[in-house]
Amino acid sequence: MPVAQVETETASEAPAARRLSRRGWFGLLVLLPTVLVLLYTWLIASPQYVSRAEYMIRGVEQQRNEGGLLASMVAQGTGSPAQGESLAVRNFMQSSDAIAALKQRGIDIEALYTNDGADWLSRLTPAQPRAEELLEYYRDHVRVEFDERSNITKIAVRAFQPREAQRIAVALIALGEERVNTFNQRAVAAAQQDAQANMAGAEVEIAAIQGKLTAFRDLTRDIDPARYGEGTQTQLEKAEAQLVEERANLAGMRASLSASSPLVVSASARVRTLERTAAELRGKLTGGTNAVNNRLAAYEELKLKQELAVKRYDDARMRLSRANDQAARERLFLVPVVSANLPEKPAQPRPLVYSLATLLALATAFAIGWLLLAGVREHMAD
Repeated sequence: MPVAQVETETASEAPAARRLSRRGWFGLLVLLPTVLVLLYTWLIASPQYVSRAEYMIRGVEQQRNEGGLLASMVAQGTGSPAQGESLAVRNFMQSSDAIAALKQRGIDIEALYTNDGADWLSRLTPAQPRAEELLEYYRDHVRVEFDERSNITKIAVRAFQPREAQRIAVALIALGEERVNTFNQRAVAAAQQDAQANMAGAEVEIAAIQGKLTAFRDLTRDIDPARYGEGTQTQLEKAEAQLVEERANLAGMRASLSASSPLVVSASARVRTLERTAAELRGKLTGGTNAVNNRLAAYEELKLKQELAVKRYDDARMRLSRANDQAARERLFLVPVVSANLPEKPAQPRPLVYSLATLLALATAFAIGWLLLAGVREHMAD
């Protein structure tokens, strides 16, 4: 056989061998995995159901539009003061605390997702996972997304049984509402704390002053020193007026009668009696530590302290009332938008979709790899 003919046959066989090799590798790297994915998703993979729910957190707004309270509570807009609380509730729902709270409600996430009835690739493994593994798996099956434009939070729970998915979604909504109520209670407590402390202090002070007033009255046997002082002052004024009159009468008698006259002696006795009475009354008002003016000063000081304490108490009570009103205006509510549904059709697996996606991805990767390999061969041949 001529050499030229042999070289021609060899050159024609080389592309055929490369085509055969390319088809073999394509079948091995692309078609076989695609078939395996199709068989797994169609025959082996456990069905998974998704229950969806939506809610929003809103506050009672003072400025109500024409649509009324309902329209005000569901009004959409950015910059809502409840966005921070919405994000906090979302983070709570995707945390280990939510897993523990669900378990307290009788929903054991670990037991549900390690169910032996589910296929090995889909269920939670190992049977007793670490906390980090459980949280990662939980977050993959429980999605909570917050839309800042609409202020709506969307929950999607994926489980192997429809009712379990719905149970988890309903429980999460209830836990979110409890969390919002906790926020409200803390806000009210913070708003009331100072006012209640001031009220308590004022009450203690009023009670202490009242005790001092009682002790003062028991000690002095004087219910109201001010009224007692007024009465004593009136008696003193009358005694001094009588004393002036009697002294004038005595002076007239002495001018016309002898000192031993019974009339002069009697008038002198009345003058001395009135002088002693006036001196005693004057001593009660101004003389000694137990004088009316000293008792009155102490009494008025206690009364002034009592009035100031009552004013502080009234001011604290008004502040507490304003704090309660403010807390009521800023109270938050979890408003359900879409209730958790009971799914009837499994959301996963989707054999055709997964198989087609696998085929396209592997075919694209194979084509790119083969072109790169062909370029390297041509470069080495040159």
